[in-house]
Amino acid sequence: MNDSTIHRLLLGLTIAVAAVDPERLGSSSWAQPLVLGVLAGLSAYLTTARWGRPSLPSASLWLTAWLFWAAIGAARSDFPGTTLFTVGCFAAIGISATALAQHDGVEGAVSVLGFGAAFSVVLAGLVSLVGEDGGLGGRLDLLFLEPNQLARAAGLVMVGVCALGLHELLGDRRPDRLAILIAASVVTAGALVLTESRTGVAATAVGLLVVVSAQLSRRLSLATIGAVGALLAVAAVVVLTGSAGDSINQSLSRSASQPTNELSTLNGRTVLWPEIVEVAREQPVTGIGLGVDRTVVSQFRAEGRVAWKPEHAHSLPLHLWLTTGFFGVIAVFGAIATAAIQWWRRPSALARTFALGALAVIVIDGIVEPTLRVPTFAWFVLAWIAGWEAPVAVGDTAAPQGESARVRTAATAR
Repeated sequence: MNDSTIHRLLLGLTIAVAAVDPERLGSSSWAQPLVLGVLAGLSAYLTTARWGRPSLPSASLWLTAWLFWAAIGAARSDFPGTTLFTVGCFAAIGISATALAQHDGVEGAVSVLGFGAAFSVVLAGLVSLVGEDGGLGGRLDLLFLEPNQLARAAGLVMVGVCALGLHELLGDRRPDRLAILIAASVVTAGALVLTESRTGVAATAVGLLVVVSAQLSRRLSLATIGAVGALLAVAAVVVLTGSAGDSINQSLSRSASQPTNELSTLNGRTVLWPEIVEVAREQPVTGIGLGVDRTVVSQFRAEGRVAWKPEHAHSLPLHLWLTTGFFGVIAVFGAIATAAIQWWRRPSALARTFALGALAVIVIDGIVEPTLRVPTFAWFVLAWIAGWEAPVAVGDTAAPQGESARVRTAATAR
């Protein structure tokens, strides 16, 4: 086993542990934060010891500014220790992902995602089989990985496998690699279906559409991205105005066939979002602190704000505003926009299709889920995409450290 494989396995295990829900282990459990801190720190240390400190492209600078602002916000948080610890974990995993992006190809990123998903499912299965829930049943309600989190991981893996598959079909068409990719896509699709996450399925579908369109032509990918942007704009208007709340409530109330839990899931978010906005306005600049949103949001039911028990903001923009203030929203979406523009211009087909498709999954899922709430799958991918530098050749191998941008660009053009 070489050093690259060890780094991929360690980073995959780290993001799998980051997906662990400490509340389901016990509200006072310190095991998950301790293990996460050790793994994240070890991963960052080994990565920098091997490759040195990674450089920070413009998109990475946006993410760095977000974490720096979140660290400043810890001074105003009611839980400064929790906020600083969370910022540290985000930073450590971000450093590892950025270094991996600059010294490994798309296969490295997809491998980390695959390892992370595999670790998560294995850990979850072992705990579920001996836990009170009686095993792996129903909506794949695992102790260590909630269905929407698993759906997000599956969507990102699907996008990576699709990008690699298209690249292989248009290139060498090696039967062994195609067989592995087909098997991976079948397993991942099965996991996605078992989660029954409608948001995850929709985000994955959009991501795959972006991958295919980006492979076919840049103009078609631009039209696809424009359509996705229009969808996001409509969603933003709905969130900010709350105009859909009453109509959704009325349509659902007339549907007697809908189970009660489905009503609370579909209907509760439109009631929750205005309450999130109200709390976010109390500290609009720095937010309540990264990593402490669950403590605040979980009290909404007891306070009479909502009729169900939410655990987070159920929206990426609102989550960022709630935890890191409006500057946090600007910084993260500045990173996403910068990365999307840069990747659309890149000549490397494989890396471009994977990056744009993965960004689509993160953003679409972020309409109703806080995709960057913890430093797990989505954060790793975003940090990887933001930290990528121009490849040496069409094979999408990252450029050697210290090579100039002009030489790398010339090599790519050849």
